[in-house]
Amino acid sequence: MKRASIRFNLKKRNDKQGDILVSISYKGRYQESLGRHFNISDYKPDTQRLRTSSSSDPQNAEINQELDEINLGVKKVEDEFRKNGDFDYKPKDLWNRYKIDKGHLDLKGVESNKHLDRVVNFWEWYLVELKKKGKSSASIKVFRSQRNLFIKYFSYPEIRFKDLTSNQIEELLYKLLDEGYRPKSVEVFQGILGTIINKAKKKGIHEGSPHLGLDIDLKVQSYEISLSREQFSQLENARLTGTFDLVRDMFVCGMWLGGARYGDWTELKLSNVYKEDNKRWINYTQSKTGQEIDLPVEDWVYSILKKYPDGFPSLTNDAINENLKAIGKALGWTQLIKTNKGQKPFYEKFTSHVARRTFATHMYHYYDLDPLLIMTCTGHKTSENFKKYIRLDTFQKKDKARRVYQRVGKSRQKLRNGAYKKVFTEAA
Repeated sequence: MKRASIRFNLKKRNDKQGDILVSISYKGRYQESLGRHFNISDYKPDTQRLRTSSSSDPQNAEINQELDEINLGVKKVEDEFRKNGDFDYKPKDLWNRYKIDKGHLDLKGVESNKHLDRVVNFWEWYLVELKKKGKSSASIKVFRSQRNLFIKYFSYPEIRFKDLTSNQIEELLYKLLDEGYRPKSVEVFQGILGTIINKAKKKGIHEGSPHLGLDIDLKVQSYEISLSREQFSQLENARLTGTFDLVRDMFVCGMWLGGARYGDWTELKLSNVYKEDNKRWINYTQSKTGQEIDLPVEDWVYSILKKYPDGFPSLTNDAINENLKAIGKALGWTQLIKTNKGQKPFYEKFTSHVARRTFATHMYHYYDLDPLLIMTCTGHKTSENFKKYIRLDTFQKKDKARRVYQRVGKSRQKLRNGAYKKVFTEAA
């Protein structure tokens, strides 16, 4: 399938100096000067780069490096667009998205952008409007910082308003809390995003949707819930077919393999499994933290991975969550859980993120694994964030205390019956 082409052409400023004209072509063309001046004679048309030698300007190497970064960056942006099923982009969309990623998008001319149906593009336009209306720099700074959070943590920043759902927003709020942002800060983000959505609706950018709302509980119940041992067993043994079976397999592997984030589920594949001392292990790099991790692969997990030799098929997080909720409802997880906005059925809070908390809770509660070791698996950097994953209910707290005291009792009995007797005998 045709992809965008990127060229770095020479733009003459005068007889001696030139500039680089970045030219992106895909269903049209967009060009923009790079603003870097150099000697025209140093430009090499065959490579579209500058000559680097002992006699050339030292900045040429820097400019070449920048061109390489642009080439890779724009291609990465295009890959993200296509991965999310968006082929209706224009060259300017690729360039603006690349500049957003680099943190230096020029707001000049954003108001003329023809793609205000995209959340980030409209957000940029609204920043210009705030400046025109004379809003304080502090207000503009808040809107800009919240836009940056959306770009940094939302799984698909190029999304259009019409495709934005409350489930996606909810997942974004979980992610911010997972990053250590305080609930009050997440409330501010939630409010600003709500403003952007409402302003776009009033401008006629979108008509709204019954599925799109920001009435989301910031105590975040799916951040607080985990599957019990019985529920997890019920999920593993359920007779599911089609997409339900795939989503269940993804969730189970995500749970057992370190409470992997949704973004790392594509790394849970046979090609990353290896053997050491007759034991299977999986090695992958966590996309969020960049941390390389090795985890044991039990037989039942290996049997799942074998079903997908090339890795799990691509599914959006939103699609996975919708299927998980349907599975939870079918399994009868209709018990009500209390939130500060009323009661909701358990299955409505069953999302991919629950795999992480289920892993952390099970390893801590049922298997008594050291919290620091669990944090190594989950990638948590602070114990404060990790503690949010192991909030035990009253029964779990009592059960854990009972098992701890049972172990203490057994140790004391062992000392009395064995070690003490041996010490006294030797002393005699």
